[in-house]
Amino acid sequence: MRHSGAIKMVQELNPMHYYRGRGLDRDSAFYNMTGAMRAAYNSYRETNRVNIPEFSPQQIIRAAKEAELLKREYDKSTFLFGTDLVNHFLGNSSKKMTALLVDGMFYGETNFPGVIAKDVTNEMYEHFHNSRQRSTNDVYLTTRKVHDFIESERQRLRKMGFRFFEIKASKFFFFNEEDIDDFNLEALLPLVADVYIPLGGGRGYVNAIEVKQPSLDDYLAHSPRFVSHRLKISTAGKLAGRLVQNNPITLDELIKDIAAHRVIVIDEAEAYRAAESLGWVLSHRIPGGVRIGRHQVKVLEVDDHYKKPKSQYKGINLVVEAAEAGARGLRNPTVREIQIVERRKHYKHEIDVDDKAHHLQHDRKKTSSKKSGTFYDYYEKVLKEVWGAESLVVQI
Repeated sequence: MRHSGAIKMVQELNPMHYYRGRGLDRDSAFYNMTGAMRAAYNSYRETNRVNIPEFSPQQIIRAAKEAELLKREYDKSTFLFGTDLVNHFLGNSSKKMTALLVDGMFYGETNFPGVIAKDVTNEMYEHFHNSRQRSTNDVYLTTRKVHDFIESERQRLRKMGFRFFEIKASKFFFFNEEDIDDFNLEALLPLVADVYIPLGGGRGYVNAIEVKQPSLDDYLAHSPRFVSHRLKISTAGKLAGRLVQNNPITLDELIKDIAAHRVIVIDEAEAYRAAESLGWVLSHRIPGGVRIGRHQVKVLEVDDHYKKPKSQYKGINLVVEAAEAGARGLRNPTVREIQIVERRKHYKHEIDVDDKAHHLQHDRKKTSSKKSGTFYDYYEKVLKEVWGAESLVVQI
């Protein structure tokens, strides 16, 4: 049976804790919904009785509106903060080159994962400041560029047996022009991004053209410095997993990466200098934070994976609050994850699919029992209604 009444909550953090007051109102329906879900699962753990909370259509609609506003706010602010972060780490004197990478799946007579990559250097800034479309800037630019690619390559793609492309995620990569000999994305992206599939031999596909995984020596010789960012299309699956975990939800397990940025550095020493420049000095946070371009940045949480490696991943992950700084003070605070990764570690985690540290080697955690699976399935279904589609499909 399902329970619609109040359930006593255990003393722990709501997984959306960081977004309360940073995109979600204090009396947010979305925030309260996740709290009720977690309370119901905690009650099941204590009593072994399955009482899954029901939510009215009005509650779901209100939560969905809040999620849409949250996505729009983070969409706009991510471009602004991302630009400041790029200039901070790559310098603001050199011309920047920008590549959009769309991760997805080709379907048809044969199916395989692949990425579509497009040069958006000359239009990204203008688009993000002048767009009036209904969707977020990120989704609009991603779908438009996928449509442009399919329109120009339709005959070739159909000859290859493809009929649809599913958009699963997109990322933006920023480079200094002086570091790029040839902005050929089929040659460049394999040096910086995860474009490979475990089919043997380190093969991958960029714009439906087969590419080979570079050796570590080739990677170190030719991969340029870059800063990247991405926005999650949906966080429903990850959030549902947090809500049915058996251990108490701690700071480490809060949702914090709706907007995520990555900075590539040369070595461990530079990684610590980068963290210090963002307000984490000698393992202490600078009170009040630091100024990065138009933003005041305050460190909220630090995961130093050099001192405590996680699944063989090494780097420094900062969770920060970034607020626009102006004459009238700070406004529009948002929470962001900034991953600082040295080049060799990036190769192991993103490029070399056979390395034990590669992210594909670590499957998603599964729920621990059939009953917790029941909770997970229902929670994921409701959260997908709230958060929206996790992927988009484009016909070829």
